[in-house]
Amino acid sequence: MTPEVNRNGLNRYIPEPVRRQIRRECGFGCVCCGLAIATYEHIDPPFKDAYEHDPSKMAFLCGGCHDRVTRRVWSKQKILDARRNPRCVVNGKCHDSFDISVKDPVLWVGPNRISGMRKIFSVDDDILLSIEPPDNPGEPYLISGRFFDSSGNLLFEINRNEWIGKIENWDIETIGPTIIIRTAPSTISLRITVLPPSGIAIERADMFFKHARFIVNKYEAQLLSWSGGGIRIQGREIKGTDYRATLLVAHRDGTCSLGGGEGEFSILPPPKRYPGTIRKRMPIGRNSKCVCGSGLKFKNCCGQEKTGN
Repeated sequence: MTPEVNRNGLNRYIPEPVRRQIRRECGFGCVCCGLAIATYEHIDPPFKDAYEHDPSKMAFLCGGCHDRVTRRVWSKQKILDARRNPRCVVNGKCHDSFDISVKDPVLWVGPNRISGMRKIFSVDDDILLSIEPPDNPGEPYLISGRFFDSSGNLLFEINRNEWIGKIENWDIETIGPTIIIRTAPSTISLRITVLPPSGIAIERADMFFKHARFIVNKYEAQLLSWSGGGIRIQGREIKGTDYRATLLVAHRDGTCSLGGGEGEFSILPPPKRYPGTIRKRMPIGRNSKCVCGSGLKFKNCCGQEKTGN
């Protein structure tokens, strides 16, 4: 079993402010290759000899690059050089990919389970979230999307199963299968959990694009227009027939529509319990720390969201 402290009594646990500083300075991805799923590595001195978790002497490394260092295929000097000029900072983005390898992928949007549809959300002619059939038989289906904050700034992209995080974000954190993007302290603007091999779950979002606002939480998915109109879907099984249908559309005239274009779909009763992280770990006490990771009490965070009629 790995000891919890090193020879100098330093605990293996790295405080969150230190982890966040490392993530931000490294561009939210591995300093060598840019992959966003990474760990925190003591460069010099190594953890066994360290007296403190000093961000300036640590780096963000993906599993593959970390393994090369551990096996002494790469030197610590290589990591030090990469730490001074991180790949993500050079490229302006961190990235990774989703495992979508089933015939009929599923996209959870809040408590709604969606399958068999190509366009999930669009504004005018801009498709902001979609599932496309494979280019060739036997290849994976392809999820694409663009996610913005409440001011219309681009936060996160999915391009045919590859996801890209913008390093201008205040923080991008990956906890297990969950990606959390914060635009300010205690402000989660996007939360996505991967559900391999079947799809992904958009657990939380509040985005503005052109003249429309799209809100996702554990209770509903809601599309609002500049005119005050809108559509909300609260826990439904939504199935398309031939991958041509569009679910939610915001139009230039301020109206919103459920469905549009070709293709048909069915809206069925609520699906089985959402398989993601939020509902499984929901605290009972309103004064408990919220499971979304904001650091606030549940009653002041997700617990203050209200369901519609």
